[in-house]
Amino acid sequence: PLMPELDEVDGPARRQLERDALYANYIIRQQKDVEALKRDENQRIPIDYAYDNVDGLSNELRKKLSDCRPSNLAQAARVDGMTPAALALLLVRLRQAKKAKRA
Repeated sequence: PLMPELDEVDGPARRQLERDALYANYIIRQQKDVEALKRDENQRIPIDYAYDNVDGLSNELRKKLSDCRPSNLAQAARVDGMTPAALALLLVRLRQAKKAKRA
C-alpha cells in the first residue's frame, strides 16, 4: 500500500520482493557477522577450551568441537554443522575469557 507502483509487478516477483524486504535486516546483520569473523579467523582457541561452558551451542556442536579441538576460528568454521551465528558466539566467549584472564 505504501508503494502503489508495485501493483504492476507480477505475483512471483512481488512475493520475492516482500520476502527480501522482510529478511533484509537479518541478512545485513549476518553479512556483518561473516565479515567480522573473517577478520578474526586467526583468533586462537586454547587447547583446553571448555566448549561445554558455551551456552547457545548445540550439544552436537559442543561434542564435535571438543573432539576435534580446533586451534583457531578458521578451523572451527570448517567443523560440520558450524553456523555463522555459532562462530560469532564462540568468538564472543573467547574474547570474554581473554578479558577475564587479564583482569
